[in-house]
Amino acid sequence: MDFVSPGFMVTASQLRAARALLGWSRAELAKKSGVAAPTITDFELKGADARQGTVQKWVAALAKEGVEFTPETDEVGCGVRFKRGWPKGKR
Repeated sequence: MDFVSPGFMVTASQLRAARALLGWSRAELAKKSGVAAPTITDFELKGADARQGTVQKWVAALAKEGVEFTPETDEVGCGVRFKRGWPKGKR
């Protein structure tokens, strides 16, 4: 299942914000996504390019916990948020 449509780019700031929503460290995202923590660090802090498949793994892991990425539009900038009804059991 595609969580990020072609041409939609997840930014380093979005990834950091998504982790922050869940209180996840890079190590936690690495564990949940199957992508090595240094790859996450390189993307978030060093501006390294990430393959689309790598981004898909991150987004899929975060989506399982109710996080969704929002693209930039003419009206608003890109961002992250919880899906409606999330976080489960924490309201």
